[in-house]
Amino acid sequence: MSAAYVNHKGFSPHSLGTFPRFKASTRNRRLVVASNRLPIKFTEDGRAEMSSGGLVTAMVPVLNKRGGLWIGWPGTMGDVRTQLDQFAQNRPYSLRPIPLSQEDMDGFYTGFANQVLWPLFHGFHTKCVFDSLFWDAYDRVNQKFAQEVTANSTQDDYIWIHDYHLINVAQKIKEAGLSRQCGLYLHIPFPSPDVFLNLPWREEILTGFLKYDLIGFQTDWDLTNFLRTVSIIFPEYKATASHALSHLNFGGKTISAGAFPISIDFDEFSRHAARVAPRSDFQDQIPEHQTVLGVDRLDYSKGIPQRLRAFAQVLQDHPEVRQKITLIQVVVPSRESVEEYQRLKKKIERLVGEMNYQVDPEQLLRRVPGTAWIGIQIGEPRARGKGIGAQAMHYLEERIRDRGLRRIELGVFEFNKPARTLYRRLGYREFGRIPDFTFWKGKMWEDIRMEKILTWNLLDP
Repeated sequence: MSAAYVNHKGFSPHSLGTFPRFKASTRNRRLVVASNRLPIKFTEDGRAEMSSGGLVTAMVPVLNKRGGLWIGWPGTMGDVRTQLDQFAQNRPYSLRPIPLSQEDMDGFYTGFANQVLWPLFHGFHTKCVFDSLFWDAYDRVNQKFAQEVTANSTQDDYIWIHDYHLINVAQKIKEAGLSRQCGLYLHIPFPSPDVFLNLPWREEILTGFLKYDLIGFQTDWDLTNFLRTVSIIFPEYKATASHALSHLNFGGKTISAGAFPISIDFDEFSRHAARVAPRSDFQDQIPEHQTVLGVDRLDYSKGIPQRLRAFAQVLQDHPEVRQKITLIQVVVPSRESVEEYQRLKKKIERLVGEMNYQVDPEQLLRRVPGTAWIGIQIGEPRARGKGIGAQAMHYLEERIRDRGLRRIELGVFEFNKPARTLYRRLGYREFGRIPDFTFWKGKMWEDIRMEKILTWNLLDP
């Protein structure tokens, strides 16, 4: 079988409704969406409110327009049906929770989904933990979802399953002898055949894909990888193409597959951007200063350590940009119970610590061998009074002490009084100034140099 597909661009959940195959399949039919998590989170007082994330951002506008039912785990072990009913009161769709035990979550979510499928599908097969207990939990939870979907739908509904957590739901529905038209959208990449073949349960997972009527991928490359993998594992399936879809045919059944790049609700983001005026207190304080912003979930697929090293290399190769550019990397905690993510968190923390200080650099005013130069700015208004600056300094001092260094030097602009106050409180003393160092608000300002001698801990070796 050759990998037959047609190249096409520009589909998303918003435009997918205009795509002939999907539109014909769902016209005048209730839409039942199933995903690992419901699109909610709970506040401290127990109320349900909208959560964030790519799936929520993509699917909520669809259900706002179409209405229907969303089935998934609510994110908690308790009974939250009352809160979910209140959340859905003024919305055109309702929520149906699936209760999962801690054992389910450990094996299904933390285990198979995020220690097998996630790394494998992103090409990190060496990070996979192939544990048969994980597979047992995945199979069991997909069965639970299938039962909940069929109990809350009819054959007149269209079932839309989302992402790698629930690949085998359609298969479980068909094994029960029930008739439901099902589509699957994979929100992550589909790997090349040589990577997918590392999976011990490759036939079971690929069979799960082949029980859907329509399968959606993010890119043509993902679609091609899928078709090539099917041709290797199940060569009896014959591929054809028509319009913007590929088709797999076997035993009188046809499975359609296509690439439908998903998107945000552009109009909503545009309206929000027009309402909120941009502001940056940091930029106002530091003249001619450039800020590089990164916002990512904690995950090895995001390349955060590589980004940090690249930024450090720029500072090393181009000393003229030091103190003129700042990288602000926001990292959202994720899957904290998975060891691989715990190691990644420690790695990023270590890199950040190392990036924020240099040993014996050229910009030292007092050249004492074994001096650490700290190159961070403290004093942004929104961060004051929260102890963030002191925590950052204590963290860096610990890293510097661990390296056996005992002297720290730093520079602070003369006009940055909050930072000077903080440094003095932390034991830094002024020992020199560089005149006419920077221009701000119509005048030149000095760069104040401060130092601190780290004390020895009696427990240090």
